[in-house]
Formats: sequence, C-alpha cells, structure tokens
Amino acid sequence: MKGAANSESTLRRNHAAFDWISLVTSANGVPSKALDTSVRVLDRVMPVPIIVGPTSAQVDINRLAERATYRAAAAHGITMSVSQFGLPLSMIAAEAQGHLWAQMYPEAGARRVDEAEAAGAEALILTIDEPYQPNGERSVRWDLAHLPAKDRARHFAGQLKRTVTGRHTARAFGDLGAVLHPRFTTSRSQFIGALVKTSGLPVLVKGILSPEDADMAIGLGAAGVIVSNHGGRALDGCISTIEALPDVVRQAAGRVPVFLDSGVRRGADVLKACALGATAVLIGRPVLWGLGAAGEAGVARVLEILTSELVAAMALTGTGSIRAVNSSIVRVGGQ
Repeated sequence: MKGAANSESTLRRNHAAFDWISLVTSANGVPSKALDTSVRVLDRVMPVPIIVGPTSAQVDINRLAERATYRAAAAHGITMSVSQFGLPLSMIAAEAQGHLWAQMYPEAGARRVDEAEAAGAEALILTIDEPYQPNGERSVRWDLAHLPAKDRARHFAGQLKRTVTGRHTARAFGDLGAVLHPRFTTSRSQFIGALVKTSGLPVLVKGILSPEDADMAIGLGAAGVIVSNHGGRALDGCISTIEALPDVVRQAAGRVPVFLDSGVRRGADVLKACALGATAVLIGRPVLWGLGAAGEAGVARVLEILTSELVAAMALTGTGSIRAVNSSIVRVGGQ
C-alpha cells in the first residue's frame, strides 16, 4: 500500500507538490452550512468532488474487500471505482445501492466491458500508463523479509534465474523482467478509439500527464481524462499530478471534465486541485488505510475526514461553491 516504483521519488513528489501550493484565507468567510460542495459529473450530481479510486488486492487487507469499501462509499453518495483486479463487479454491486465505475487495462478487452455493463457501472476507466509490470522494490523487500530465513536464499536464487532467462517477471532485484513482459502491446490510441466506439459506457482515460495526451484522448471520444501517474508506481522520476494538472485543464478547455488522481491526502488538497481546474479527485491509498484499520467503518471515517477538511478549507478561503472555485484562492510556489 505504501510502495511505488524504484526509489519512489514520484511518490514523494506527488505529496510534496501539494505543499508547494498555498491557500489564501479570506476575510469574507462562508458559514459551513451555506457551502455547496457538490459537483456535476457525467450527468449526475455528486455530493463532494471525491471519488474512491481503483485499488487492487483489497482482499489482502480486509476479508470483505471491495464489498466493505463500496458500502461505505455508497452510504456517503460517493462513487467507487473498482480495479480490474478486484472482486467481481456483480458481487460488489450486490452489496449496496450506490454508484460504480469499472477500471480496466487494454488487455482485459470486451470481457471487462461486458462485466461492467452487466453490473450497472456508470463509466469505464481505461488505464494507459502502466504498459509494463512496475518495478516495486519495496514490495520485493517486504516479500523477502516475511519469508522464513531458511527459504529466503532459495526464493531469491529462483527468482533471479527466471529473470535472467526471461521466462518470468521476477520479484528479486525488483522487476528486472518487466521490459521483457509487456502487459499489452496494442497502440493505446487505437484501443481508446475502439473502446469508445464499441462500449455503451462513457470512457475516462486515466494516466494522462501531458496536454498532448489529453488532446489525443479527447479527440478519440473520451468522456473525461484523469491526470494520474499511478501513484508513482509506474515511472519513477516523473512529474507530479498536481503540477501536470493546469496544462491538461487548459488543453481540455472545458470539452470534458478533468480529474486528478495520486497524492491527495487532505481535504485542503481536494480544494487545491479543484481551484486549479479539476472537477473531482480520486482517492486511493487513504481508503485502503481505512479499510485495513476498521473495514467499512474505517473507509467511512476516511471519507468523513476528507469531507470535513474540505468544508473547513472552503469556509476559510471564502469559497461558497466548489463549482465556482478558481485559482484566485491559491498561490503556487516551488521546491
């Protein structure tokens, strides 16, 4: 849950970049009861500009996994995005009356689209920024540290052999076999165009960091773009999402909503992202921490904390409506 690719500099930059942006308080504060935190996304009004982002392996954190997360999100009227590597969408959808988005990679193809439509998902999130298995060194160290001492050497040697021969994406020394085993080889632009044409659901393209990629996705019919660097788990040393956001927003020019994923930890971060043009943000790791701490109640508490912090930040900056917020309430500094 904490790790990222290689030295994890992108993960750290995602967090630090929010601290380079300062909020400006206003003498004309707004009473909390008068605040409007709602946003309109894909013809639906959301109570807050917060969406549960797609995160995999929730069953390793809590036995109820996405079912607990969905119940908590639904209770707060918050949309949940479900990872391709989560529980079956039909199983999750049966837990509550809420709103679901289905995440997928190009490798999943029509099977995932059919599953999403059958489960009543409202949109597809197509992730395009991880064509190779990421090099998660922290995960490697964790796996090895929790093996019995007598098994570590054998595990290490076996994984290294498979890496050298190219027969397996190895875990030892990180994912040295990643470049030998691409997750998908189809052109991403071709797949976006085909998915938009064949799916009955709106397609949101996730993994956008440049204006050029945003323009490409919108031109191919994407219903929205998600500025994301996969939480730092794909490419180490790349730009943070909040740094990339303004240029993508300018390129989108109101044609589609722009969302931000990666690095959001506080309600004030949500307000900063919205002030710089995001329609809403996706929350990943904090939701998992809540799930691990207290299951459904833990996820609910995370969402409550983020919402209350957002309300406080809006009140103190004189932001009466999240839909009307703009960059006048922020000052962007540097490292």
